Amino acid sequence: MNPKKLFASGLFTVLGLSVAPANPGDVFVEANNLIIRISPDGTKNPFGSTSLGFPRGLAFDHAHNLYVADVGANNIVRFAPDQAQSIFATNSGPQAIAFDGAGNLYGSYAYLGIAVI
Repeated sequence: MNPKKLFASGLFTVLGLSVAPANPGDVFVEANNLIIRISPDGTKNPFGSTSLGFPRGLAFDHAHNLYVADVGANNIVRFAPDQAQSIFATNSGPQAIAFDGAGNLYGSYAYLGIAVI
């Protein structure tokens, strides 16, 4: 496994940053405790709330909702396509998250391994 690039069900980790591809060609990146949307033309815009504690993992479900593992707040935060924010799970601080084909959300935890959220 290449430590600089890990791919699992649409989730990338590149040089320690979380990146998730989205439709129609946008890419979402966790950088400096913000979520940044990068459009196909290279335009970068902040996405969602700036009140996240320490966002690490990013993943999209089949309905195009963005899920963010907020390690600082021990939450999984869900952003609807219109950027409406809600808490999906609490007391959950995975370093990375990914959906499988059946729609199950998995988290990778530093000391617990991989678990269904």
